[in-house]
Amino acid sequence: MKWYQGQIKLSITNKDLNIEKKVIRKFPNINIIGSSSNNFIDGNYSEISNLEYINTQNNELTEKILFFGDAEIFNSDFLKKKYSIGTDLIISLYKHIGIDFIKELYGEFSFVLIDIIKKEVILATDHLGIKPLFWTIHREMIVYASDLFLLEEYYDPNKLNKEYFKEYIDNNGQISSKLTPYSDVERVEGGNYIKISYDKWKINTTTYWDLSSIVEKIQYKDEKEYIDEFREILKDSISNRLARKDKNAVLMSGGLDSTSIFALSKSYFDKDIKPISGVFDKLKSCDERYFIEMVLDKYNTDKIYVKCDEFGMLKGYPEDYIRTDEPYIDSLNLELTKNLIMESSRVSRINLIDGYAADHLLSGSLINVLDKIKSCQMSDAFKDIVEISIMENNSVFESINRYIFTPLINKSSFPEFDDSMFERIRKRFSKNMGYNQKQLYIEIFNAKSYHCLDREIAPLYNVTSRHPFLDKELLEYIYKIPGDFRSNRKYNKYILREAIKGFLPEEIIERITKTQHVSLTFKGINENWHKIYKDACDFKLSFLDILGISKHEWIEELMRFRNGQINDGNFMALLSLELWFANHFDGCKSYNH
Repeated sequence: MKWYQGQIKLSITNKDLNIEKKVIRKFPNINIIGSSSNNFIDGNYSEISNLEYINTQNNELTEKILFFGDAEIFNSDFLKKKYSIGTDLIISLYKHIGIDFIKELYGEFSFVLIDIIKKEVILATDHLGIKPLFWTIHREMIVYASDLFLLEEYYDPNKLNKEYFKEYIDNNGQISSKLTPYSDVERVEGGNYIKISYDKWKINTTTYWDLSSIVEKIQYKDEKEYIDEFREILKDSISNRLARKDKNAVLMSGGLDSTSIFALSKSYFDKDIKPISGVFDKLKSCDERYFIEMVLDKYNTDKIYVKCDEFGMLKGYPEDYIRTDEPYIDSLNLELTKNLIMESSRVSRINLIDGYAADHLLSGSLINVLDKIKSCQMSDAFKDIVEISIMENNSVFESINRYIFTPLINKSSFPEFDDSMFERIRKRFSKNMGYNQKQLYIEIFNAKSYHCLDREIAPLYNVTSRHPFLDKELLEYIYKIPGDFRSNRKYNKYILREAIKGFLPEEIIERITKTQHVSLTFKGINENWHKIYKDACDFKLSFLDILGISKHEWIEELMRFRNGQINDGNFMALLSLELWFANHFDGCKSYNH
């Protein structure tokens, strides 16, 4: 993981950016391996890193193209051979083919390119914005940084962006756009680059990657070809995210996704990798040791368990609550996540891989039937409806109405997704997208939200978290193949279950239930309710003037939640936002520019 910050303006006077002090203040225990501070003609820049990093930048004042950022390019060897270039990959590619080189990058990155001759700055992030980049214009100066906290002196924290919070609520805590909580700061959205002419202040945004622009479809005669290719791509994705020198860990539950990552890692790669697993002695309904130990026995691996009975939702609030620069719905379960990360750090496993986004990528729905109807596969479509109705315990008529009639009649509605969220995303659909692709597109749009784990929790313990199921090639492959490989009459995640056969015990592969942590959630709430309620009942959300509920109705929702009733809709997003406001406004009282 890497942090960086810079400023760009003609004839700027040098200024100490104090990036190292800012990072240490936010992450007091961080182990900084190296630091540098460099000034150049049209701006200044500094960076630090908590992981060893291949330095691809050129800081000579005589250079006319400058690169700053955090880039892990998985196909760098291929690109160097293709274009006959050596070091300074990004700069060399830009010199060879211009900014279009970004379409050929395969990896995770955010970077800033400064072309001094053209007087242009280019800000870019990877396909999903996994590595973030923020920017603002402050007193005729472009200021950019990898994290919001590095820009705190360049924006007013009291000037909040209502559009951001509306999207946060509509998307149930998932933000995937250029918006930030602050009116003065933007995020470079994943799959985009921004070109700024810094002598004329002309700004253009270009989308260079989006699933909806993919028109190719993959059609094989043999199902085995699909499965074998999927396994190879997943293997490559895991391999690219395994650290070369550091000891690795997998955040492993007893479910299919994380156990698949561990099994493939142990089977194919000569890496030191261990599973970190949360277990429960008292809350038996949450415990997955039965499945976890099947995998440990198969691969003759020692267990690393974290006892999690006491790490309920909002445990330790507000003392252990982390004040963040933007809200995260994940912050409600901070204590559970934090203790798993702490254990990974304690056993010196600072590169942590997880199964995040497998549900988004590989779980389909009965909406596939519409694609079959469009292609006149009526017999298969009807069989799907009957079989999945049985699985979901619905009548055939209910399934037909929900998955066929409703999306066909109402173009602004899509099964399983909030209408307001769907309406926002629908504008991005292309004409040639099938229904399965539309469903996948919505899922991935939500999966690329910015993670509390990656930027707020893991760095506290010198850990970097990685997500193989967010891999660009993997996303594109699943998008191109038939929807039955995501969900069919037999299984959800069908292609993963078939690809992992022989690598995991059959009981895990055929498992269709998912462990719920409901008892853990309410244990934490019950033990700490008086402190949570004190902040949550203020209903600071009302100042946004975008909610359709009153303070009285909000308090009723809180009490239902307190009594163990499952709240409908976006309650968790609202709760995370209300607590974020309580901490944010408290922090702003002492804010000083």
